[in-house]
Amino acid sequence: MGPAMPQSLHILALGVVTLLSTSTVTDVAAPPRVIPNDNRTPAGTLRDGVLTLRMTAQPAVWRPEGPDGPELAIYAFTEEGKRPQIPGPLVRVPVGTEIDIALRNALPETLRVYGLQHRPSEKLDSVDVSPGHTTLFRIRAGAVGTYFYSARTSRDTFPFGQYADGQLSGAIVVDTAGATRRPKDRIFVMGLWRGNRTPFGTPVERRQEVLVFNGRAWPHTERLTHTVGDSVQWRFINTTRRGHPLHLHGFYYRVDSRGNAVRDTLLAEGARRTVVTELLGRGTTMALTWSPHTPGNWLFHCHLVEHISGRSRPAALFPSARANGGHAGHAEHEMSGLVMGIHVRPRPNEPARPPDPPRRTLRLFVTQKDSVYGTGHAYGFVLQNGEREPASDSLRLPGSTITLVRGEPAAITVINRAREPVSVHWHGIELDSYFDGVGHWSGIGKRLAPAIAPGDSFVARMTPPRAGTFMYHTHAHEIAQMGGGLYAPLLVVEPGYQRDTTIDRVIMLSTSGPLAESPPNVNGDTTGAPMELRQGLTYRLRFLAIAPNDTKVIRLLADTALQRWRAVAKDGATLPPHQAVMRGARLVMGTGEAWDVEFTPSEARELTLEILSLGRGGLPPVRSRIPVYVRD
Repeated sequence: MGPAMPQSLHILALGVVTLLSTSTVTDVAAPPRVIPNDNRTPAGTLRDGVLTLRMTAQPAVWRPEGPDGPELAIYAFTEEGKRPQIPGPLVRVPVGTEIDIALRNALPETLRVYGLQHRPSEKLDSVDVSPGHTTLFRIRAGAVGTYFYSARTSRDTFPFGQYADGQLSGAIVVDTAGATRRPKDRIFVMGLWRGNRTPFGTPVERRQEVLVFNGRAWPHTERLTHTVGDSVQWRFINTTRRGHPLHLHGFYYRVDSRGNAVRDTLLAEGARRTVVTELLGRGTTMALTWSPHTPGNWLFHCHLVEHISGRSRPAALFPSARANGGHAGHAEHEMSGLVMGIHVRPRPNEPARPPDPPRRTLRLFVTQKDSVYGTGHAYGFVLQNGEREPASDSLRLPGSTITLVRGEPAAITVINRAREPVSVHWHGIELDSYFDGVGHWSGIGKRLAPAIAPGDSFVARMTPPRAGTFMYHTHAHEIAQMGGGLYAPLLVVEPGYQRDTTIDRVIMLSTSGPLAESPPNVNGDTTGAPMELRQGLTYRLRFLAIAPNDTKVIRLLADTALQRWRAVAKDGATLPPHQAVMRGARLVMGTGEAWDVEFTPSEARELTLEILSLGRGGLPPVRSRIPVYVRD
């Protein structure tokens, strides 16, 4: 018998016994190969209200890019008698089930295990399992929800690792009583592997990182197939050390619950919001529902550029990581990491829908100017005004604001004056897949939209079904092109609405340049141009976050006192009245998110719009302060 368990575990009634294993610490044979776990088959044996599961943590080899991809040395969980899995074996039971897990540590290092405990709980507990020992966990599934367990061998404060121990995690799902063992929802565990210990600020192309959904990195992640009208239910678990803004192309999804390793909250009907991008913090979970209404190829991905770019893969291990550099076949050959492909089939016998004849036509130019950011190029989206085309090296930062009218068909001709291919994604707009803006992916069947070659053009057609705040940006060679300036606001207004820019303000948050250390900017200004408001007027502030790798924390302050405003829309979707309430003037935004708020200054005074930029490729945070002068 091992040492006495910590008193805190007895207080939590967590049954844990440590036994000395009769096996050696590590297997003599070569490490087995990992099987990616699609989280569709629960592990263990469920009988008479008790789930029994025997697991081992052991060395293994892993090919996150398929059977022909490079092989990585890794630690992994395995169910006894089976191959190792990434993520670990799925624990899925009805509420009230008793769970008995015997976990053997076949690693050469002590394993610190998290999350094998009762639910719900107030805190995440850990138990150390020594090399060569087996620990018995008896836990109770006392609350419905999405949770996870994890382990690490590294000596830090996180409940999950990132190097060889970076994939020691698995899902725990507690269903309602009487739920079937084959539910229709899907579970996706997000994981991170790092192959070297790089210091803060290391350029993304010199890091060794692999990010995965259910043990696979794009383009080897599972391809999901749905039919128009399906009800799609997904659960996501983030066991990485970064937050991930999760973006769905072409459709909105409803956030049904949010939680963490020990507690999950099913949101009341009135508290659920509809989004196209939602920031999932590290160590948190989310359940969502959506329904496809338009057939074609679509993407679901993290919107952090470094998490979807093949340039984040170690070139020594992944020689094809930078093969195309944003050229033809961008989605399949240049993107990597946290991406999933979705094929939506039309309903049987559903006739093809002809495009609406455009009533509004625009000409949008992609421009390029050399050596603006050191040796890096700057790019711009510039709308043509009048008969004269803009110069090929003219720039706007951010790009030209496009304003469309709800229900009015529009055709936007994109003319590429840059010297490399581009694709333009109309972020948050519900439109036909062919015009969604991912070269050689968007479309259906064999009709796929090409990337826009230098000197060529492409006509994007859309009839926006809702008014709101959106954006458009490049979807090719994102590190250079998005960091270099290919992003801009896209507003959809109600028919007859005349926008007054004195009270209707766009605040676009990004960076000036493609490097990790590129300074943050607000509407293209790195110094933060002052804002002027009038007392008693109600302002609509449209916040758009598109910094390639940042998370933004926004506060409106009077000295240190937080002001109050009313959130009215998220990602272009109007909030219902019971959500559009006065609240503290604070937003946390991942890249790709949009928030509309209304603010009415009550007195003449000086305020501060404070924007904290986090992430930034591992560099320290940057705090920007913009003076806001409220006049009589």
